[in-house]
Amino acid sequence: MIKRNNNMLTSKDQEILRLTSPVKIVDSKAFDVEDQPLTCIETLSGLKYIIEPKKGILTNNEILKYAPDSMAAAKIRIKNDVATMDDYYLAYSTVPWKLASYYVIIFMIMVPLISILSNWLILLFIVLLLVPIYNVKRVLDIKTRIKLNKTGNKQDYSNNTNNSKSDKALFIKYEKEIIELKEEFTNKKINAETLIEKRFAPPQLTYDKFMSTVENAERVFDSEYNTAIDLIRYSDDYSSDMEEQIKAKIKTLKVLIKQLDNLIKELLENLSKDNSSDEEIKNIIEEMDRLIDSVSLYD
Repeated sequence: MIKRNNNMLTSKDQEILRLTSPVKIVDSKAFDVEDQPLTCIETLSGLKYIIEPKKGILTNNEILKYAPDSMAAAKIRIKNDVATMDDYYLAYSTVPWKLASYYVIIFMIMVPLISILSNWLILLFIVLLLVPIYNVKRVLDIKTRIKLNKTGNKQDYSNNTNNSKSDKALFIKYEKEIIELKEEFTNKKINAETLIEKRFAPPQLTYDKFMSTVENAERVFDSEYNTAIDLIRYSDDYSSDMEEQIKAKIKTLKVLIKQLDNLIKELLENLSKDNSSDEEIKNIIEEMDRLIDSVSLYD
């Protein structure tokens, strides 16, 4: 299982990757991409493992987009009065167990104390017995409201409500790929800089030139990355034209990563050689410069 460097991706990007990555099953137990165990949830459609979003990272719209089958999403739909009975059972599946546990604990604690025949203890016991009634009534009222709401359905309250489910899934797939490319590029950039420093110790001019090219590559990569992410997250119209733009950005990101791969390969092969063997490395650097210039000019 991949352990992620928290300095490479934003907390939101990490959370999106976690929510959109496949569940891993090991010995009949389920885990997310961060090796955190998942609870099996029973819904009307059967048993399933659901990855719940972490609190305080995603907005409600983002939860509905990236974790539509989660308990958190079900509660959002219930709040917006567009829930189904599947949402109801998912959101409140633990209520009976919590209620039963509550009363078991109350009876275990209070019954022995009531034998003291203290009026205030008896009053306290009665109050504690009545406390859950309001919440139970509220939950039952929600169930009734969902049943009466003939138009209740799992709507997507993101900016892309007019898109089909398949279109949204496709663009989420693109977003996941782009975030993973960002992580891959950052890893390779770190490796390239480390090798450049070993091969061309500063203050050599070659060192400064090579480091500058790698930094420029990162600048261009980040620009293409941010544009692609913005196209996916903030555009209202998921058109075929926008999809082509996203594909073009992904292609550019992959080419930049390939250039870093080539540079790392040559640096490794020439790590112990003399300066006369640097021609291939210089050629790759020049090729990266041309690529960076062409992308910058196109933008």
